[in-house]
Amino acid sequence: MIGVEREHYVNKTELKSLYALDNNLIELLGLPDKTEPNARPTALLTQLWRIKRVEEMLREHHDEHQSVVNKKRKIHPDMANILRRLGISFDENKIVKQEVKQEED
Repeated sequence: MIGVEREHYVNKTELKSLYALDNNLIELLGLPDKTEPNARPTALLTQLWRIKRVEEMLREHHDEHQSVVNKKRKIHPDMANILRRLGISFDENKIVKQEVKQEED
């Protein structure tokens, strides 16, 4: 069971999924504030960072974080061409609708 104290911390998976941090930004964040036993007995200790510290780092490195977020949202130009050929439309770099064209022989 997660204690009340754990609610003030995030693990590495949450840094990536909730805060859209990449490994470089996690490195800027520095060492974790604490560790705790992992739910899987064979796994390493779970590393935890204080949420307040994560949010402070995001304010200090806003431009770097925004760049990471934008890269994660973008569809690679080659993929965009493939999507166009397949008739899959996309808006603001996100796939929104699929209309597959039938190839004519």
